[in-house]
This record gives sequence, C-alpha cells and structure tokens, in this order.
Amino acid sequence: IMSIQSITTSLLLLIYAPVLWSSTNSSIADQETSHFEVEGAFPNSQKASSVEESFNNFKKRRNHVRNFILKKYWNSKVNNHEEDRRGSYGPFVNFAISGLLSQDAKAIDLVNKSFENGDIQSWNYGSSFSLANLAPLCRREGDYDFVSFFIAAIGILGQNPDHPLSPLAQEKLLEALPKFGPPLKEHINRFQLEGGICKAFGPIFHDTENHVLMIEISRYLTNQIKNIDNESNGFNLWMVDHLELFLHRFYNEYNSKPYQSFAMQPILVLASLADDQRVRDTAIKVIDMTMAVMATQSNNFRRFSPFRRQPVFKDNSSAFDGNCAYSIPAFLTGAYGEKLRISDASLTAGLLLDKSPLSPATTSLYIHRDSLQYSQRFKYKGNQELYYRSPSFLISAAGQYHEYDNCAEAVLPFIPKCANDDEHGWATATVVVPSASKDDSYEKMLHFAGHKNLKKRKNLCVAEDFACGFNLNIPESYLKCPTMNVDNWTFIDLDSSADGCQLGFKVAYQLSTCESPECKEAGDNYGLLSTDDSTDSMSEFMDQILANASSSIELDKSSSFVNSKGSEIEYLISPNGSLVILDDMKTWAKGDIINVFPGRVDIHSPNASASHSMRPIETCKKDWELHDSRCYRHLSIKRRWSLGNDKMAQVAHDLCAKEKLDLYRWKRTVVLRGSVKRIHAYCH
Repeated sequence: IMSIQSITTSLLLLIYAPVLWSSTNSSIADQETSHFEVEGAFPNSQKASSVEESFNNFKKRRNHVRNFILKKYWNSKVNNHEEDRRGSYGPFVNFAISGLLSQDAKAIDLVNKSFENGDIQSWNYGSSFSLANLAPLCRREGDYDFVSFFIAAIGILGQNPDHPLSPLAQEKLLEALPKFGPPLKEHINRFQLEGGICKAFGPIFHDTENHVLMIEISRYLTNQIKNIDNESNGFNLWMVDHLELFLHRFYNEYNSKPYQSFAMQPILVLASLADDQRVRDTAIKVIDMTMAVMATQSNNFRRFSPFRRQPVFKDNSSAFDGNCAYSIPAFLTGAYGEKLRISDASLTAGLLLDKSPLSPATTSLYIHRDSLQYSQRFKYKGNQELYYRSPSFLISAAGQYHEYDNCAEAVLPFIPKCANDDEHGWATATVVVPSASKDDSYEKMLHFAGHKNLKKRKNLCVAEDFACGFNLNIPESYLKCPTMNVDNWTFIDLDSSADGCQLGFKVAYQLSTCESPECKEAGDNYGLLSTDDSTDSMSEFMDQILANASSSIELDKSSSFVNSKGSEIEYLISPNGSLVILDDMKTWAKGDIINVFPGRVDIHSPNASASHSMRPIETCKKDWELHDSRCYRHLSIKRRWSLGNDKMAQVAHDLCAKEKLDLYRWKRTVVLRGSVKRIHAYCH
C-alpha cells in the first residue's frame, strides 16, 4: 500500500518536476570558468613535437601554467552570498593552490588570512535545485562539492613543511570540510530536499555521477587531513572499485557537456594526493583511458560525439561550446591546438601532478594526431560511437537519442521516467572533420544532419572512407571547388590548388530525394558519401568509385558499397536509424586504438608503435579472493546431495547474509563419494 507520504510528495513533484531541473541547471554551463586564452596558458614555445619532449617538458609547462593561474587569480576572495558562492570560491581555490605550489610567501599569507578570518564556509554538498514555485518549501542549495575537494587539496598542501598553512588556518579549513568518515555503502549518494513540506514528507533522490565523484573524493581526502585510516574503514577498496567502474563500462555521463571536465578534476586531484598507492594508480588508469578515448573522438580537439546531459547543447554545432575537457590533455601532453576552450579549474587540478600520468601510447595519440589512421568503436549503456580517421580528416558518427531512465525524480511512484530532457543523451551530426581546416562548427563541414526530430535521430553509419544518413549538408565553400557530376554521383576535389579547396582529400556523394511521408518526416534527402586521401588523381578516384557503384540508393534495405580502397561496406539507411552493419561488441571499446577485454584495457598508438595495457588493481582484503576482477568473500558449507538447485542457491544466499554481504555467485563441489556436497558462496 502506497503511503500518504509518497502520494503527497509524488503529486507535488508531478506538478512541479517539469521546471525542477531546468530552473536549477539552466546556468550550469556558465559555472565553468573557461576561455580561449590559448597563448596565455599554452605558449607555442612550449608545444611538444615528440613523446619524449612531452614528458621531458612537463615541469616546464606546469611552472608556466602555475604562474599563469597565480597571476590571473591573485588574491581572489570568496563571497558567501548564496548567488555567488560557487562563482567566487572557484577563483579562490585556483589562487590558493597555485600560490601554495609556488611557495610564494605573500600568497600563502593571503590564503592563511582567508581561512583564519572564517571566510571559507561550507554549504551543501551535491546538486542544487528546487521545486520552482515551491522553492522556499522544497529546495537544496548545493554544489559545494565542486570546490570542497579543492579545499581538501589545499589542506593537504598546507601540511607540507615547504609551504605550510598556519595552525589556525588549518583548524578553520577542517571546519569547512564537514564530510568525513567511511565511504558510501553503495556507489550511489542519496539525499533529501530541505524545506517544510519536502523535509516532512521525505522524498529521497540520488546524485549524479560527477557529484558522487566530487563528494566521495572530498570525503576521502578530508579523512587524510584528519588522520582517519582509509584502509581500516574500507575507503581505499571502495575508491579503487568505484574508479574501476569507468574502466569496465565507461561513463554514465558520457562525453557530457560540461560535466566531463567536472568529473575529471577530482580524479586528477586524487591521482596526485591520495596516500594509498593503489588508489593513485587506479586514478591514473582512469585518466589515461579517458584521454585516449578523447583523442580518438576528435580532430585537433574538435569533437562532435553523442553526449548526455544539458539539452542546451543538443542542436549546437560548435565543437567547443560547453566542452572544456580538452584543456586537460593539452596541458598533460603539450600538444596544443590553435583553438581550445580552457578550464582553469582543470588546469589547477593538473598542477598538483608532478609528472604526466599519461602512458606513451596515449601521449602519442595527441602528439602524432596529424598522421593517425584508425577505425574505432564504442558501445556503452545508452549509446554508440563510430569513428574513421585518416591523416586528412576524421569521420564521426552522430550516435543516437538516448532516453535516460534513471533520473532522480524517476524514483517516485507517479513519475516513472525523467520529467524533462535534462538527463537524456543526444545525437549530434555525422561529420567529416578536415584536418587542414580551422573551422570548429560542423555547419562549415560536410555532414549528415540526421533526422529532423532530435528524439528520433540515430546515425551509426560510419566506416572506412564512408558515411551515410539523412539531410546531407555541403558547405557553400566546398561547392566552389572543382566539381563533376557522373550518373547519380557528384565528385568534389578538396585536394586542389583552388582557394579554400586545399583540404587534402576528395569526396563523392550520392543523394535521393525523400518522397514517402515517413522519409519526409526524417529529412529532405538521404544518401551516402565516400572520401579518399590516398589516390593521386581525381580521375582515378572517380573510376574506383564508379566501378562498383549502384545506380540508386534503396531505403530500408541492407545494401553494400565498395570504397576506393576496395573495402566492401554493408549499410542500411532508414528513418528509424542509419547504420553500418557490423559484428556485435562484447565489451564497450573495440578498434585500432582502444580495446577492452574482461579485466583489461589496451591502448595502442599505431604511429609510435606504442601500446599500453591496464589491468585492475588487486585490492582484496585478507580472507577475500579475486574473481572476475572483483574481490569476494569465499564461504562454504556441507549439505546433503538431495538439495535442489533452488535450495542450494538459498543456502548460499543465507551464508552471505549472515556476514551482511550480498551473494555474487555460487557453485557446488562433491565430497564423500557423492553423498555430500559442499556449497560455495562468493559474497560481496
């Protein structure tokens, strides 16, 4: 029987939830202090041209960025006004950390005074939102966790004899870090709204992925400052396990704008400051994996991957709006782009590292990005990504619309799914990104825009020198290049000497006009294109395409195409989704660069002939065993052979329950000539 409490709460949320998230997250993109001051943060004089130079010059880059941040945020003060809290605390932590690292006596004195005067005050950890017109009664003003892990970092730096904070400042700093102690029992952080109605009726929500990271890493580092043993309370094991989730299944908030950089910042801090070597090593693995994925997704830092969160970006054609994440690999590798949106908070987190955490293989993907050639696929919960890279271009698939089903409000009885669009995943466009072009909007690139209805958009149609889909857009500048029409094919020479046509590749495309109602709902046209940057002449490219080309494109029917290299590609174009027909994936990454296997992530850089393999950290406690890359308690008991499978499973379950653990799996072995068997329970 549903309680009156649940019914009342759900009715309130049913009325007000549509404005819940939009009213509180609408300005989230503006909260990230970002800019395009590439020369200021990353001068050309420090650009790395080799993997060796990248590693050797890390400290030089670090010193320059530290001085850049220190000068920019010198003597920043906090404002504890609710409207400006997070906006002012960000500059302060940038100043404090860069000042402590520089061992600047004046800066340390100013930081001491901010703490000693009680300026630094905590507020709620976790996401911040309210129920619109019920805001005074149902709200939570949060987001302290965006800065709390940085404040914990200041506390750890302040204990260093080379740049200490005063005893009073350290005391006041701990007062500003009220969350400490053991980790979450699960990997989910639950919370309750404040205010009379919601506090009384008690709806319980859960925080998003980036907030869980920030909150728990802040708690973990606060324990270190307070000398709370993170080994005996299980936090080291919990943290390793939590971080390894990203290696096993990628991110829940995949490619998120702007949350990806928010998630990476606390992991960077953890990789630098965690006392436990296993925790540091696992954080470094997650950083390396994430940077490798980001390298395959982009061409000179321009990325058009599908993403979750923030529908304000769902039809935004810019590669940089909301995307500050590439300031991290730029800093770590010294592979700077001509244009790059820079997150100062990410740079501050990176400053804590005394050497680059990236493997030579991942570093090479950035240093040698102009000469890479690969195919890469990712498939994780909710979406898929396909890429084909040649030195002259990257072809990036749009992905698909992902109706997310695990929003915070969906835990309530009358709201079975997300109340609005803020949590969903969005497809972008299927884009050919030229290496020689400086454009950062796909509107200025060759692209299939996809289904007109964003919630029906699905394009997974990318292969070697190939893409297909709905609504092909050809930039006007391309049409000014040498163009030829043969049969139903159009050929454009983007490797000619004509002005604006020196992109290094050729393209052929075939289009059909939509005629059926279903097709017209999706777009005006549908078709396919093929690229080439290996043949010497346009006529040779044309001959190779026309030799195997079909005269027309069939809708809703599996077809094949042979590219100029002779590779046959099977594809399907449909209003319900355009795709290349490929074998199924058993893990979330497969390709020439990144491959995931049970218990292992492999990264390979073809240009540097460098490979890197990452395996899980063995962190099992005493009397626990490692199975399937996870730690389990092995318990067993003898029982008579007459027990059926269901009863044996129940016995195994009860064994775990006695230890307040959950059953992962069970098995049986025979003893005493078959009359007795032993039931083995693996509990976690």
